[in-house]
Amino acid sequence: MPGIRTETSTRAALWSWNAPGVWGIVLIALIVLKLTGVITWSWWWVLSPMWISGILAVLRLCVLAVLVYWEGRRLARSWMDQFMSGQWLTGRAAGLTEADASGGDLGFQDER
Repeated sequence: MPGIRTETSTRAALWSWNAPGVWGIVLIALIVLKLTGVITWSWWWVLSPMWISGILAVLRLCVLAVLVYWEGRRLARSWMDQFMSGQWLTGRAAGLTEADASGGDLGFQDER
């Protein structure tokens, strides 16, 4: 729509550059150049977009796994600290805990 300006984040720019379509176009172009004799590179370098994109995908998955692991440890440590300090138990006894997903008390009251 005209007049609406959207900002592109660094993350979006990186994902769009590393998109499979970009690497596929580069790969096809290099193969065509190699087969037509325009470049005399080794096939390792001609096929490099394929293995480089694979390495980048594995690196992304490793970073994601580390982030999920750290967040899980942080949450577990937080829960354990609350449990060991007795805050969880005293909060539960006083009714100060959040409503659970079982559909129990959601804080609504009947109007009569």
